[in-house]
Amino acid sequence: PSKIDLVFSIFFAGAPIGLFSSSYLIGAFGRRSTILGCSFIIFVSSVIGALGKNYYALLVVRFLQGASMYSGHVVNCIYLAEIFPARKRNTSNCLIMSAMAMSLAIFPGIAYIITSWQVHLWTYAALSLVLAIPTVLAPESPIHHLLKGDTAAAKASFEAFARMNGNTEDIDFDGLVKESHAEVAKSEPDSPDQKLKWNTVLVLETLGSAGLSITSAMSYHVYNFNWASLLPDPYIGYVISAIAEIIATNVSALLVDKIGRRFTIAGGLIGALLFGILGFFDVTVAGDWTVKSVGLLASKTHVDVAYVGICLWVKEILPATHLGKVFNIVTGSSLSGAFVAPLAFGWLSLHVNPNAPLTVMMVLFAVGTVISLALPETKGIPRALTEEDVLKRRSRQ
Repeated sequence: PSKIDLVFSIFFAGAPIGLFSSSYLIGAFGRRSTILGCSFIIFVSSVIGALGKNYYALLVVRFLQGASMYSGHVVNCIYLAEIFPARKRNTSNCLIMSAMAMSLAIFPGIAYIITSWQVHLWTYAALSLVLAIPTVLAPESPIHHLLKGDTAAAKASFEAFARMNGNTEDIDFDGLVKESHAEVAKSEPDSPDQKLKWNTVLVLETLGSAGLSITSAMSYHVYNFNWASLLPDPYIGYVISAIAEIIATNVSALLVDKIGRRFTIAGGLIGALLFGILGFFDVTVAGDWTVKSVGLLASKTHVDVAYVGICLWVKEILPATHLGKVFNIVTGSSLSGAFVAPLAFGWLSLHVNPNAPLTVMMVLFAVGTVISLALPETKGIPRALTEEDVLKRRSRQ
C-alpha cells in the first residue's frame, strides 16, 4: 500500500514545481508555447510510463505529469484571462470550471470500469495530443508581446484574433497596440512611495486570496475525499458533487455580475458555514441519507461558489506584469492545503474528536468571510494594468 500511495502522492509533489516554474516560462517563451510544451511532456511521460515496467520509472513519470499538468492548467487560465474580452470573461471562467466538474464524475467512473493503469496512461497521452490542437491553431496572447515590447507581433496577434472572430471591419490596430503598450509600460510605479504602497497592496491581496484558496482546498478533503463515510457508494458522491459543482459554477457567474466578486466569495463561504453546521448531526433523513450527508453536500456546493469567485477575482484584479506570479502563488497555496488537510484532519479525528476537522473548517469559513470582505471589489472595474488602477481599486464600489 505504501508504494501505491507514493505513486499517487508524488504527482502532487511535482505540481508545485510546475506551478512556480511556469511564472518564468510564460515570460520567457509565451503562454501558447508553455501550454504546448506541457502537453508534450504529458504525452512523452505517459507513453514512457505505459511502456515501462519499472516502479521507479513510474514515479518519475507521475512527478513529470504533476508538474506539467498543473503548469499547463494555470498558464491556460492566464492565457484565457488575457484573450477573452472583459464582458465574456465570466462566461469563459464558468465553462472552464464546469468542464473540471464534469471530469469529477466521468474519470472516476472510467476508473471503476477500466482498472488497467497502462490504459489510463495511454488515455492521458491521447488526450494531451487532442487537447493541444486548439492551442496549436490559436495565436499567442498580445499581452505577452506587449510585455516584451514587440508591438509588431502584438499587432499580428490582434489581427489574428479579429480574423478568428470574423471581424473584417477596419480596426485601428496601430492605435490599439500603442494604447495598450503605454498602459503595460506604466505597470511599475516611478515614485518610491507609490511603489511601496503598490507592492504592499499586492502582497496583502495575494496573502488574502492565497488563504482563501487554502481554505477551499482543505474543505475538498473533508467533503470530496470522504464520500465513503457519508454514502454507501463513493462514486454516487462524486456524481452528485459534480452536478452540484456545475450548478454552483453557473450560479456564481450570475452572482458575480449582480453583486460583484467580493460578495460572491463571502456569500459562498457563509453558506458553506451554515450548511456545514448540519454536518454535526448524523440523523437519518430517508434511506441512507442523513442530515450530515445532505448538509455537507450543500456546504461543499457553496465552497464551489466561493472558489469560482476567488479564481475570477485573482484573474481580474492583478496588473499584467504580475498576473502569472501571483496566480501561481494563489493556486500553489491550495496545494499546501491539500497536503496539510489529510495529515492534520486525520490526526484530529483520531486523537481529538471525529468532528474536529469539520469544526476547523467552520472556523476557517468564518475567517475567510472576513478576508473576502476586506478585499477590494472588482465589479465594473477592468483588470488593472497601471499603478493608478491598482491604488484606485481600493475604494468600494
